[in-house]
Amino acid sequence: FYHEQARPDRDDYVRVNFSNIRAGEEHNFEKYTNSYVDTLGTPYDYLSIMHYGKYDFSSNGFPTIESIIPNVDIGENVNLSTTDIYEIRLFYNCSLTGITLPTTTSVNLYTINTTISSSLTINSSIYDRLEDSNFDYQYYYESYEIRTSSSNYYMFTSNSSISTYGCLYFMSFHPNYPRSNLIQSDNENKLDPQFRFTAYLDSNETYILVFTSYYPSIIANYTLIISGLTSINIKKLNSTSASPRNRTRQTTLPTSTEIISYEYKSIYSSELTKDSFKFNRQANSDIYYYESIIISILKNGDYTFQSYTNDSVDTYGYLYLKSFNSYNTSENLLIYDNDSGGFSQFFFRYPLQNYNRYILVVTTNHPNVTTSFSIVVSGSSTVHFTNMNNPSTLITQTPSITRSSFSQVPTTSSVSKQPSIMLFLLSSNMFLMIKFNLQLP
Repeated sequence: FYHEQARPDRDDYVRVNFSNIRAGEEHNFEKYTNSYVDTLGTPYDYLSIMHYGKYDFSSNGFPTIESIIPNVDIGENVNLSTTDIYEIRLFYNCSLTGITLPTTTSVNLYTINTTISSSLTINSSIYDRLEDSNFDYQYYYESYEIRTSSSNYYMFTSNSSISTYGCLYFMSFHPNYPRSNLIQSDNENKLDPQFRFTAYLDSNETYILVFTSYYPSIIANYTLIISGLTSINIKKLNSTSASPRNRTRQTTLPTSTEIISYEYKSIYSSELTKDSFKFNRQANSDIYYYESIIISILKNGDYTFQSYTNDSVDTYGYLYLKSFNSYNTSENLLIYDNDSGGFSQFFFRYPLQNYNRYILVVTTNHPNVTTSFSIVVSGSSTVHFTNMNNPSTLITQTPSITRSSFSQVPTTSSVSKQPSIMLFLLSSNMFLMIKFNLQLP
């Protein structure tokens, strides 16, 4: 008998966090093929005595393996489970009298398949999915709008003669910025040249699935398979090619239709200095200064996050749910962006809920860079900011209602020409400007 998490179907039930596994212990989390492992037709068993625990072989105290089904304990049995006994009796051809498999272990989230077939051709749209590459690789791609009537987990797989790459985006996909709005991605693995990943889809939201190849300039036929408890509404989009790299750089902010006009704009200003917290966001020896900020809202809705710097420093922004782990930047990550705001500034949009805790992490695209910065959060309510580098500091912005777009870091003259009272709140490393317009007769 092999460990339960080595089963061929383990990715349907658990997520392995290889970034949290101690160096040299990765082999303990390998997945085997059906020709290597005989599951004896039994369902995946979270309670098996052969299942690893959530923190086994952890290098940093964070989970190495997690259930993709909420609120399921794994690897905590010290005795044989019912399914363990059932398997042993099957293997040794013993009597099965008195053994009934528990229904709780036979959950199958992927009973209904939605498929669509197409082809990558020389006429398909192209982009450079590596984005930060120094080379101008061209990948043919096609994109699809994804909607579901039931909020749940869904599995995305491909079937093709080539090594494939799949990416799932929230709301929109920008071929010039393939990491913007990215939720999940996967490529071929050691045992299968097809991408395969699971993602939680909200029935109230729109997602974009991008199909491309693992290697550049490859054309082929393919089929997409999306599996879940309900069928998926999938619509092929008219994709556009990315602009040529290294020829023209975006020098204007997104248009008003791209930003969406919101009533409230909340401003947070601070500075990255040599005394700021540091982390290694690219798994190499480079060091990046960062600031983490708790985001609290009063009203549910879509909110946009836009960075500004006076010295045109290339910024990078991450949004996390509940907590931020500087040793594992992919943990709890909701969305991140680099240059979508123009002028080397980040810009992204995300639906926030007032009962959740969000963490905004501001850093730079290049290592060892310090800079002052401002963040403008636009949405349907005011925003409360708390600097996690200095938890005693709470900033509450009460902005004037406006629908104008900023073209530079907001200042007194750029916000309004009306008579106003300006209140400045100063702390050791940030300031907040609260503006009250005076309506004159």
